Amino acid sequence: MTCELRDAVNNFYDKQQRQHLFIDAWGAQLTLTLTIEERSELNPTVMWTPNRIFSLFGGVDLSADATRTDTINSFRTIQEIRGLQSCTEEERPMGPFLLESDLKLENLLFDSQTTADTGQVNFGETARAGSGKNVIQHEVKFIVTSSGNLTPTWKLSRVWSVNQSGVFLAALRNRTQDLLITLGQADQTGTTLGPAAADVALSSQIGIAVSNSLRTITQP
Repeated sequence: MTCELRDAVNNFYDKQQRQHLFIDAWGAQLTLTLTIEERSELNPTVMWTPNRIFSLFGGVDLSADATRTDTINSFRTIQEIRGLQSCTEEERPMGPFLLESDLKLENLLFDSQTTADTGQVNFGETARAGSGKNVIQHEVKFIVTSSGNLTPTWKLSRVWSVNQSGVFLAALRNRTQDLLITLGQADQTGTTLGPAAADVALSSQIGIAVSNSLRTITQP
């Protein structure tokens, strides 16, 4: 994730070939939200058929559901990112995250510069540090769902049978990785986003939390 940000910002500066760009005094806040839901269900059933006229069906349904949510937050100024330069192959980790790929952040930076050059947006504020209202944001979400079930059956006799219908054992695992990148003017200390950008980042984080909760509730 950090490598994607470093590559996008440094490639943006290299290709623009300008002394100053609109994000010179900006910072980037990365918020990674990891949500893992694990669900298991045990549903043994028994059927008793003493004759052709009468049958009795019974079962037990046991289920467990666990959800874990982790949030990782980091901040760097654009000048710090430029000092780190683009990632080398040795620096690029091979970890469990799905977000180690081209996140198209560089496209957003070029599109933003184009809107500024054509006069559609004014990023050239002269306001004091931390008071700028300009913010750009990029969100990438990966959702991976894996599930499986197992249904062994037994016919103990002509009268008794076990698990002749339904699912005996089922398991479900949902893994969501949501990366939110917010770029805006840094505050006077240069250690966090200014108020406007921080508000946008916070509102988006709340929206992500609500969306993940609703998705978990509505899943069958």
